Formats: sequence, structure tokens, C-alpha cells
Amino acid sequence: MPAYVEHKTLVGEHGDSVNTVAFSPCGKYLASGSSNHSVCIWSVHKGSFLFRVVFDSAINILHWHPTREETLICSCEDGSVLSMSDFRPSGFEKKVIRLGIKAPVFCMDIDASANLWAIGVGNQVNITAGDNQGG
Repeated sequence: MPAYVEHKTLVGEHGDSVNTVAFSPCGKYLASGSSNHSVCIWSVHKGSFLFRVVFDSAINILHWHPTREETLICSCEDGSVLSMSDFRPSGFEKKVIRLGIKAPVFCMDIDASANLWAIGVGNQVNITAGDNQGG
């Protein structure tokens, strides 16, 4: 089995542990989320920092939406789940996702063909329809 060879090291934008990373479906971007409440968007090819969003709580999960181009789903330690898109120097579009759960989400996956989300909360897995998924 071949060894992994480091391609780039992205440093200097998180002041605490990085908890989650996610490549965009197009492969152009990498999102990273940290205990210091920040989400950073990076250019994969250039290895450069592009954008930062700071929240009120640590970041548990980042997941790029499989069918909504350049839309990032973010779950925070305080239980909030948000959809972020349209990143630009002046800001971005943010929508609250209402899951009907008031607890931190620690893992998720999206089945775009069935419009279903699987969400890990505590000791249970909830499956929810995507109709309420903001964005």
C-alpha cells in the first residue's frame, strides 16, 4: 500500500483544535471547523485561505450539500445547524436549518435523491425530510 504524501499544510487561521474538515463536491474548496468557533474556507489547489465565519459555539460538523452548489452545512456545539452559501468578500447567505432537535449534532449525511438527512444526536440517529433544510 503506497504511503500518503503531504500535498499542502493549511495553517494560521484556527486558534484551537480543528474538529472537522470537508471537501466541496467540485473539489475546489476545503472547509475546516474549529473549537475556536470558526469555519474557514480554503482553496485546495492554491492552499490559500479564502474566507472565515465565526459563530457563538464550537464547530462539530461541516458537510457540503451534495446538490446545492457551494452550500456548506454547519453544526455547532450549541445545537444550531446552518446552511451557508454565496461566499463573497462582503459576507455570505446564512439560513437556520430547523431539525426539530435541540441538541448538538455530531454526524450527518444527506441522501439527495430521496431528500433525506440522517443526523446523529446523542445515542440516536434521526432521519428527517429535507423540506425544512433552509436554502
